[in-house]
Amino acid sequence: MPTKFGLKNTSSRPSRPLVTPSNPLIISVLTTLGSILISCCIWRFSIRLIRVREPRRGMFQWPFQALVSPGQYVLELAFAEYFLQRYPRESPGPLRERVNALIGKRNLPKWIKAASLQNLVFPYDDIDKLKRHDKEPPVRSVFWALFGTIYLCFGMPEVYRVLFEVIGMDPEDDYCQPKLRRHLDDVDVVSVEFEEQLSWLEVAAYKVWPQLMEILGYPLQMIDNIPEITEARNIELGLGLQLCFLHPSKYKSEHPRFCFDRLEYLGQKIQDLVMAERLLIKYIGAPGKWLQEKHGRLLLNKLWALSEEKHLQRFIIYGENVENKYEHNRRLKNPSTTSVQQAIHGLSYCVYGKPDVRRLMF
Repeated sequence: MPTKFGLKNTSSRPSRPLVTPSNPLIISVLTTLGSILISCCIWRFSIRLIRVREPRRGMFQWPFQALVSPGQYVLELAFAEYFLQRYPRESPGPLRERVNALIGKRNLPKWIKAASLQNLVFPYDDIDKLKRHDKEPPVRSVFWALFGTIYLCFGMPEVYRVLFEVIGMDPEDDYCQPKLRRHLDDVDVVSVEFEEQLSWLEVAAYKVWPQLMEILGYPLQMIDNIPEITEARNIELGLGLQLCFLHPSKYKSEHPRFCFDRLEYLGQKIQDLVMAERLLIKYIGAPGKWLQEKHGRLLLNKLWALSEEKHLQRFIIYGENVENKYEHNRRLKNPSTTSVQQAIHGLSYCVYGKPDVRRLMF
């Protein structure tokens, strides 16, 4: 009979219980190796079906498709974190160009070949002779599923190790550099270049609205051995919340970093990964395409629900010249409200980690 995913159960006899080893370490290793091998090897046999008409939905699904979306979001989050720390004064535009130059669909076949995995994806060695539309889709799916498996089994440090040591990606190479563009002067009033410099205590003297802190449930109760760590974390949280609600129309022309752009960029990536993990665990046997559609609908509903329920849009600070326009035009206000929500997710990930992002979303 049909299941809730649209798949048919064709089994006519009950499945026999599997005999598994009793050592937890052996179970973990076998699970990891099995997931990676399935992710890489299955395309070797499926490459012949690329030109075949796509079968009716629900009748044919590859077992590793559910790992494709987490792998994609893991890679985007990994490089977003890296480049945001590596280039603290760059806007998200150049950062996206750097990420796309590394893990864009045109460059993934090169990394598969550098890792000597082309034989597991294609039945022959020379993949350079293949046409792009025959080569890029299977390579992209295998690459994403591979890193989705690595992340779920070993965590983010292993993802960085495989990217930089095994595959040999170089984020500082010439092909990763963004296009030249006109940059606004990034004046930093707290740097040593100015005679009248502000201390961090003076910068942190501005208090965030207590009502906003109460709505979001901040600050969280954290147990620290050193009291100064808790105080510093709360100061970072207060300064970050100011940026989360600071629209680019306010100060970006004079101070490019005084807006929510960078936090919004990070928040997009972490909320995608958190949602993908939740759906993968909740619907363990669901097809990959169904999970992707569910991911988009549910994430959009979560963003709207939190913003509308908590009335966060009333805290957004716009520029004087566009304030009336944004407040009375939903086509302008809705994207800015979504950006603020994503910036809050990025801030919570920076200050408290991924568990706090789950708390805000669910």
